[in-house]
Amino acid sequence: MFRSTIGRLAVAVGLALAGSYTSLSGQAPAPAGAEGTGPAVLGSGSFSPIIASLQKTMQFYALLGIEVPEGSTTEARPYSNNQRLHSMLGTNGASERHLGARVPGGIGLEPIEFAAIDQRPAKPRVQDPGAVTLVLLVRDVDALLAKATQAGVPVLTPGGKPVAQANRTRSVLLADPDGRPVELRQVDPLPQTTAPATSNVIGARLTRTVADTGKTAQLYRDSLKFTFEGANTFAGDRDLAALYGVEAQVRRSVMVAPGGRMTIELLEFKGANGTPLRTRIQDPGTARMQLTVRDLPAVVEMIKASGSLVTTTGDRAVALPPNLMGVMLPDADNLYLTLLERCTDCAPRDAPLEYTATGKEPWFGTWKLNPSKSRYVNGFKGARTSVTQVQFWEGGIRYVTDAVNAEGVKGHTEWGAKFDGKEYPVTGVSAVDAYMVQRIDDRTYTVIAKKDGRRTTLSTATISPDGMTRTVRQTGTQVSGRDVNNTLVYERQ
Repeated sequence: MFRSTIGRLAVAVGLALAGSYTSLSGQAPAPAGAEGTGPAVLGSGSFSPIIASLQKTMQFYALLGIEVPEGSTTEARPYSNNQRLHSMLGTNGASERHLGARVPGGIGLEPIEFAAIDQRPAKPRVQDPGAVTLVLLVRDVDALLAKATQAGVPVLTPGGKPVAQANRTRSVLLADPDGRPVELRQVDPLPQTTAPATSNVIGARLTRTVADTGKTAQLYRDSLKFTFEGANTFAGDRDLAALYGVEAQVRRSVMVAPGGRMTIELLEFKGANGTPLRTRIQDPGTARMQLTVRDLPAVVEMIKASGSLVTTTGDRAVALPPNLMGVMLPDADNLYLTLLERCTDCAPRDAPLEYTATGKEPWFGTWKLNPSKSRYVNGFKGARTSVTQVQFWEGGIRYVTDAVNAEGVKGHTEWGAKFDGKEYPVTGVSAVDAYMVQRIDDRTYTVIAKKDGRRTTLSTATISPDGMTRTVRQTGTQVSGRDVNNTLVYERQ
C-alpha cells in the first residue's frame, strides 16, 4: 500500500494485482471480501479499451513496457463468434478478438477489437465527459517519452515534454493508436510496487472525466460502495491546464473499487466545452470495466436506477461457462460495466450453443402489430399494419410477413433460418442480405440482420408469460446509418 497525493486529495492505493484478473472469456478472480450477504461489488477486474486494431495496440503497449502475450505484436489473432459472449455484450452477429495484457505492478488490460458490425470510431478529448485516460506510473518519464517519440507516438501535452505538477510530480500525455490519451506520470518519492526492478512502468490507474461528480458519487460511493474522496468546489488548475492544454475550472475526486485493485481519478470540468461521449460498445474510443458482484440482479437495479439501460441481449444476465453469470450496462458517463457473479454449474463448457426447435415453443403462431402500443425513436415511422406468421421450419423458424408501411406501400416477405449460428440468405429485402437466429431462453430469441457481411440490426423477441404478447426490441443501425431503438408489440391472433 502507498499514499498518493493528487492536489489536496490523498487516497490509499494498492498497486499489486495478485492472481489472474477477470477476462472477457469468463475467468474471474476469487474476489476479496466475498463473505457476507446482500448486493455488493466485491472487486474489479480488467480494463478494456475498445480499439480499431489489436495488433497495433499491443505494439504500443509493448513499446511502453506493458507486458503483452508473446507473438501478439507480430501475429494477427483470429476473431471469435462466441454466441454467449456476444449475447452478454449485446453484439450478437458480430465478431471480436481480444488479448490480456498487464501493467507491471498494476492492473490488467484487455483491449477488444470488433468486426462484422457497424462502428463509429470516437476520439474523446480529456474534457469530454466519458473520456478515460490510462495513467502509467513510471520511474523515469523522460526516458520513456524519448522512447515513445522516437517511435513516432504523438504527444498531446502542449510543448511536447513533461510538465511539473504539485507534489514533485512530472507528467506528459501521449496518444495511443486510436487517439485515446495515455498519461506517463513520475511521482517523487516513487511508490512501493511489485513491478520488476528492470521495469520503468511500476503501476497504473485510470482518469475519467464525468459530467456530474455528485451523481457519480451517488452511484459508485453510495450504491456500489467504492471508496470516494473529492472536492466539493471548482477551482482553477494550472497543473491540468499545462498537461492537457485545457483552460477551465476543475473539480477533482478519487474513487477506489472494493478490493483496492482499481483506482480511478475523476475530473469534472466547467467552461471547457466538453461533449459527452455517447458510443456503443463496439465503437473504438469506448471503454469497459469488469466488476465481480454478489446478488447480480440487485446490483443491476442499482445501476439502472441512475438512468442506465441494460445492453445485454434479452436485458438479463447470460450464463458464461463454466461458472459465471454476466450482464453489461453503461453508467451515466458511457463507461460500460460488465458485472460478473459466480454460479454453480450454470453453463457447463460442453453445453451446446446450437438449438433445435420442437415446434412447441411459445413464439410460434400468427402475430399482429399493435401500433398504439409500439414505440419508435429517432424519427422512425412504423408500419401501419403488419401480420407475421412465425412457423416451425426444419428445427428453426420461418417468417411470413404481410405489411403496409408508413407510406401505404404493401409488402410481402418470407425467409427461414435455423438456430445454428449460421447466416441464411434472404431475397426481396433491400436492407438485408441474410438473417441469423439465436435462442436466448424458453421465451426469447433474436433475429440478426446482416448486410454486406456486417450486422445492422438486432431484434430480440420476448413472449409474455401468458403467451399472448410478443415484444420485439430492435436495436442497431440501418444501412442508411440511422440508429434504431424501437419497441414493437405484437398480439397473438
